[in-house]
Amino acid sequence: MDINEIGAGTYELRAERWDQRTSKPGEPFTFRRWRRGDKVDLDEATARRLVTAGAAVKPGTLEREAAERARLAYEAALAMLPKPDDESGVEDGEDDGQGSDPDGPERPATVEAKGVWVDHAVARGLDRDEVSKLSKAEIIAAVDRLDAPTD
Repeated sequence: MDINEIGAGTYELRAERWDQRTSKPGEPFTFRRWRRGDKVDLDEATARRLVTAGAAVKPGTLEREAAERARLAYEAALAMLPKPDDESGVEDGEDDGQGSDPDGPERPATVEAKGVWVDHAVARGLDRDEVSKLSKAEIIAAVDRLDAPTD
């Protein structure tokens, strides 16, 4: 944000706490303590100082950031879950090709380390250098795409 666009107004405190001086020069020192998430009315000079320092943001920013972190954590958790049997398209008693095929590599458990998944993806035909750059969840998703039926 351009410093010239920062003006007086209501901001949300991002810092853990901020002590705002309430006394005038020459008077006994008094202050008001603000905590993270509090909405504070700031004059232009104080707003510029706190916003450029990253201590204050526009109202609603903290909630949006928390929602985005929660969304990413949720998607990562979903990627780590094993597929339910009813979505695999395999009837009971049929070979699903994921671990019981003696000619193919056995699919590792989702909880296995990333290195195990890298080795599995390479055994399935993916490039080791490319796979090594991915997160474990991305590797699992790539293996799942290999297993997905093509129409």
